[in-house]
Amino acid sequence: MTPSSIPAKKENRALAPLIGVAIFVLIGVAVTGIIEQRSLQTNGSVTSSALLGEWRTADGAARLLFRPDKTLSMSGAAGQSGSEDGEYELQSAGVVLVNLKNGKRFAAHFREFTPNQFDLVDAETQGVRVFAKVSGG
Repeated sequence: MTPSSIPAKKENRALAPLIGVAIFVLIGVAVTGIIEQRSLQTNGSVTSSALLGEWRTADGAARLLFRPDKTLSMSGAAGQSGSEDGEYELQSAGVVLVNLKNGKRFAAHFREFTPNQFDLVDAETQGVRVFAKVSGG
C-alpha cells in the first residue's frame, strides 16, 4: 500500500454515513410527495347531507337522486331504460358505493376540490361519467 491511498479510504468511510442520510431523506421526501398526491386526488369524506339531492350529467342524459334513507333512483345510465332504484353506502376517502336492484354496481368518487361534482365509475365496464349537483335534499 502506498501512503497516498490510506487517506482516500478514510475519506470514503466518512462519506458513507452522509450518503446514507441523504438517501434516507430523499426516500422520505418521495413518500411524502406520493401521499400528498393521493390526498389531493381522493381526499375528503362525503357526508350524507352533502350527497342528498339530485345530480345530473352535463348533457342531462343521466340523473341520480340520493335520498336520506340511503336509497337512490338512477335514470339514463348506459343500457338502462326508465328509472332504476337502489341503495348507496358511504365509504372512507370520498367514495360512495352504489348498488342498483338490477345488479349494476358503481362507485362515486368525490374530491375535496370539486365538492359539487363526482365521477361515477361502472364496476363492470370501468366507464366513467361525471355528475354535478342540481339541487339539495
